Amino acid sequence: MEEYSGVMVYGEIAGHKLASTTCELLECGQKLALDLGQSLSCVLAGEVPAGVIEEAASRGAATVYTADLAGVTVPDTETHLAVAVAASNEARPSIILTGHTALGRELGPRLAFRLGTAIATDCIDLKIEPQSHRLMMTKPVYGGNALADFVAETAPQVATVRPNAVSAGDPE
Repeated sequence: MEEYSGVMVYGEIAGHKLASTTCELLECGQKLALDLGQSLSCVLAGEVPAGVIEEAASRGAATVYTADLAGVTVPDTETHLAVAVAASNEARPSIILTGHTALGRELGPRLAFRLGTAIATDCIDLKIEPQSHRLMMTKPVYGGNALADFVAETAPQVATVRPNAVSAGDPE
């Protein structure tokens, strides 16, 4: 895992601002990055207003990667996947987070497959394991009757996070 460093959030835009799920992911990602002593980055694809980049930065993203999808009438999962793979190859993050939204449910597993790594979907809690410095991902199992903790042995570690499972915090 020496060659991987940082936490990356694949964000979504709602109108002219960050989607609430992206705000939650940035807050969670910032805490994980601080625990690891690493940086937080954010990937935004499509028409990205300047205010959105500033909003991501105010929520802790040291680097904001943008992909202008001009010419793409309706961005599909494959378009977002190409952006996510390119950003992941550029930044080489140790952790990649995406929302467990309509986009994230399709993007997350495909991204993990393309990167040759594991994924935990529909996570409700994320934290860094103190001994191994690996991401511990908590998710409901057995129809929500129990919770299970997962730690991926591969890198990067990919997780989709359930909307409203973590706090969005306040921008700085």
